Amino acid sequence: MTLVSKSHLIRTTCVIRKSPNEATGHVSCFTTSHSLHDNQPEAGRGTSNWIGPPHPISNIRPLKLRTPRSDGEKKIQALRLKVWEYNHHFWETHNRDFEQSKQKFVEKTLKEQQQGNSEVASPGRRKLTATELSVFYKQFLDEKFAQHCNYFRVWMKLQCALNWALLKNNIHVLFSRNKK
Repeated sequence: MTLVSKSHLIRTTCVIRKSPNEATGHVSCFTTSHSLHDNQPEAGRGTSNWIGPPHPISNIRPLKLRTPRSDGEKKIQALRLKVWEYNHHFWETHNRDFEQSKQKFVEKTLKEQQQGNSEVASPGRRKLTATELSVFYKQFLDEKFAQHCNYFRVWMKLQCALNWALLKNNIHVLFSRNKK
C-alpha cells in the first residue's frame, strides 16, 4: 500500500473521561498530524492506526494499521485492507471515468451550442450551467447503475466477512478472558 504524495498522517485519539461522582463520562477527541518523513516510530508499527490524506482521484484515505497482537487481529487487518483496496480501486476507476465523460460532454455541448447559435452560447464560454450539467449527471448515473449495484453487492459481502471475523475475534477474546 502506498500513501499519497503529500505525505501527512492524521492520528485521532478519543478518550472517555469519567469522574468518580459522575454516572456517565464524556468523550474528548484530539487529532494530531505528522509528516511521514518525520521520525514517528509509532506510525503503522505501534499501538495506533493511522489515516493519511485522501487520494487525489479516489478520495479514499490510505491506512497504516498498527502491528497486530494476535492471529485473529492479523486476519481482521487483512480483511480490512481487502475492503480498502476494493473501495480504492472502484472509486479511482469510477472517478477517472466520470471526469473524462464529463469533459467530453462539456466539449460536445459547448460545440453544439456554438454551431447552433444558441442564445445561451457566447463566444468565450467555457463552462456549462448546473442545469445543463444535470443532464450529464443523470445520463452518467443511468449508464453506471449496474456497476454501482455490483459494487454495493461485493462491498456488502466484504463487509459481512469483516464483521463476522470481528465478531468471532471478540467472542474468542471474551471467553479467553473469562477462563483466566
